[in-house]
Amino acid sequence: MSLIFYGMLAYLLFHPLCHLPGTWTTVVVILATLVGGIGLSRIYLGVHYPSDIIAGFLASGIWLLAVIGTTEVSR
Repeated sequence: MSLIFYGMLAYLLFHPLCHLPGTWTTVVVILATLVGGIGLSRIYLGVHYPSDIIAGFLASGIWLLAVIGTTEVSR
C-alpha cells in the first residue's frame, strides 16, 4: 500500500513540479527511500518475510502502473 500511495503522490506532484530543475528527482528519491524504509521495517520487525515484501512491491507496482496508464489515457 505504501508503494501505491507514495507512487501516486509522486505522479500527482509531477505535473506542478516538472518545470523546476532537480525537484522531480528529489521528490522521487525521498518517496522511494520512504517506501523502501517501510518495506525494510516490516522485515526487521519480523512481521513479513522478504519474499512477502518483494511480492507486495511487484503487485502494487503493477497496480500503480495500471492506474497511471488509465489516468493518462483518459486525459
